[in-house]
Amino acid sequence: MKITIKGKDYEPKFGIGFMERAIKEDQPEGQDIMQLPTQRLMYHALAYADERNGIEPQLTKFDIFDYLDEVGLSSAPVKQFQVEFFKSMRVHLPDDKSRKAIDEVVKALTPEQKKKVSKTGKKTGK
Repeated sequence: MKITIKGKDYEPKFGIGFMERAIKEDQPEGQDIMQLPTQRLMYHALAYADERNGIEPQLTKFDIFDYLDEVGLSSAPVKQFQVEFFKSMRVHLPDDKSRKAIDEVVKALTPEQKKKVSKTGKKTGK
């Protein structure tokens, strides 16, 4: 996924390194990354992507705040970011109950796509 901020495309990066970065810098209670707000998660995912590419982070937390003020927390790109974040966290969860909870969050954030139905009542898959 790509996020366009200030006219430039950025691709967030998730994973263990992202988690380590976010927890080290923000120190959420109990080292629970799920307690961090979207703006902090987005900042760390974009900064981590830059670091993985061998460059200093190009965006500041204020750039992220401005972006979110511009598009809104419930905008499509922000929801897509949240979905990708939750999907990446699912891999690290210890049990099926926790994974199912993440699946429910992703489902709530992802609008259902209606399948077209033919006149005979069969789904066409389009």
